[in-house]
Parts: sequence; structure tokens; C-alpha cells
Amino acid sequence: MPESPMIIPAGALAGGLYARAQADLPWTSAGRAGLRLAMVYGDRERGRFLGLIGFDPMTRSGLHQHLGPAISYFLAGSLDDYAGPMNAGFGINLKGATHDAISYDGCTLVSRLEAPVIYPEETPAELDLHHGSQRGAIVNPNPEMPPDINLPLSMLPARPTRLAGITRREVFDYHGTGTDRRCCMLAMLPGSEIPAFETAAPLDIFVVAGDLVAKPARGRAARAEGAGFIVAEPGARVSLHSGFGANLILWSEAPVRMLRGGRDPFGF
Repeated sequence: MPESPMIIPAGALAGGLYARAQADLPWTSAGRAGLRLAMVYGDRERGRFLGLIGFDPMTRSGLHQHLGPAISYFLAGSLDDYAGPMNAGFGINLKGATHDAISYDGCTLVSRLEAPVIYPEETPAELDLHHGSQRGAIVNPNPEMPPDINLPLSMLPARPTRLAGITRREVFDYHGTGTDRRCCMLAMLPGSEIPAFETAAPLDIFVVAGDLVAKPARGRAARAEGAGFIVAEPGARVSLHSGFGANLILWSEAPVRMLRGGRDPFGF
């Protein structure tokens, strides 16, 4: 297995699996007062981050520019920037997105960043929100492009898959980013499962609600419940089961290989 970029140990399990319960993710101060992070993993050089972000009421992110995709899901509350409010479902920032977001009522997000974020040169280091942020001149190359793509769940129809008891909402296919990745939302009925597959690239899972068990080919299973995370590294062989039903967000950086035949279940 390649060396993990996680800087917070995530309870390594056999087969390249990690599991983190929300109760085991300490909230730490991030940037200006009223901002906090609960990090599953982070890579400062590549600007990668997976975890929770919290805003207190009347708190700003500070002006910044994204150098690659960032996808967040609103667990509670709302954000506003110059393009308007975001208060439900998913928010997607594409490369070049430039904004200063404020939360008037407070909010909590689950977020995955895939590239660094630039702050203006004059921004004090202690005011950074984003993990792996950089300093530089901010020039918006495409001011007509909205800084956020807000996707309420009502815009994302749940469609049946070839797997019994599992439906999928397509969130983002990464079109135009230069990468072939997928972000989707899966709903699993009690007792449903995704049969054994092998990952070719990182697969990150956030359990919005319910229970999920990731069983590796060998070793101890990774278990997560509401607000918990499971991470599968490249080369992991794993199956996914829910005993009592689950609602999941998944980020997959490449199609998986189903070990007993069948199609990738994550939207490729």
C-alpha cells in the first residue's frame, strides 16, 4: 500500500481501511475566532483535506481562491457569498473559485478539498481556515463563473442501481476538471450490501446517517455510524454492508473492480 497522507492517525485496519467515529475527531480552532475543524486526514503540500468544518454565527472564511475542486455537504446551517445563499445539499467549488463566505446563523459542513487554497499575501497566517493554504496574488481568471455550485437534494434524483436495496444520487462527475472522479450519495436499505470490490485509487465515505460495515478480504472490519468516516486506500479489497440502513456520501477517484463481476456502483 502507498504511504498514507493522513496526519491524524485514523486507526489503521488490515487491508488498507481506516475508520473514524465523530466522537474520536477532536475539534480544533482554525483561523479566525469562530472557525473550527475536525480532520480525518490532511496533506498540506497537496492541499488535501477530509473532515468537518464548523462556523459560528457571524463568522467569515476570509477571502480565498480554490486551486482545485472542493465538495461540501451542509449538515446544518448556511453560508452566503456574493453569489447568494447556500443552505442545503452540496456546495461545489471549482478551480479558480474566489470568494469570502460568511455564516449568519452558523453552519457545519463535511468537506473534501483536493487542492490548495490561496489567501492574499497580507492575510495573517493565524487567520487561515483551509488546511494547506498558501499565499499569493489572487486574480479571478473567470469572474463570470459562480464561486459555488449549490445542489439541493431536490435537484439530485435518487435512481435505482443494479444492487438490491441501493439507490444512488449523482452529485458531481468532475467534468471539466481534468480528472475522472465521482462524488455520489448512496441510500442503502437495511440488510443491503455492495459485494467485494478492489479500489484502484482512494475511496472516502461519510455516513450521513445509519450504519456501515466495510469488510476487508482479510482482517478486522471497519465500522462507522452517523457522522463517521471510512477511508479505503488504493488496492483495498472490501465489501460494504448496512444492517439497519444507511445514507452515505462517497468520493471515488477511479472506478473500482468488482471481484465477482458487475458494474462500478459509484457512478462511473
